[in-house]
Amino acid sequence: NIDGTIVFGGEDGSNLSNEDIGNSYYPDFALWVEEGIVTEDIVIATTNQWAETQPDYVFEANYKLPKLQEVETFIKENGHLEGIPSKAEVAEKGWSLPKMDQQLLKKVEELTLYTIEQENQIKTLKKQLSQLKDVVSEIELIKKAVSQNKD
Repeated sequence: NIDGTIVFGGEDGSNLSNEDIGNSYYPDFALWVEEGIVTEDIVIATTNQWAETQPDYVFEANYKLPKLQEVETFIKENGHLEGIPSKAEVAEKGWSLPKMDQQLLKKVEELTLYTIEQENQIKTLKKQLSQLKDVVSEIELIKKAVSQNKD
């Protein structure tokens, strides 16, 4: 039943003080909304931290895009993407929406770069395949000419 009230309290129904919140995994926050909220929209205020860590740096020339083999190795060893909290970490500590948004945006931007790289490789391979087909056609013509000269 949604009546517009905010409930302050712990999971067991007890009240959480600002001190309790500060001593938890969430020391930078002062509000706990039990059982979540319903809203049509949410705006996260930007800070200097967002501007400094905005993932667009992925598109800068000096950014070292991890090799897919490195990504695969990390996933095999850790069971999640690098920079994204594990299931256990999220279960224990939750996650910061702005930080997660930044990390997911970084992953989307990296995926875009991988896709562009793969598209360029596909174009190169198609060109090479076309050249090989031309060579095969020339070889077939030579073989046919040699065969006819034998007769």
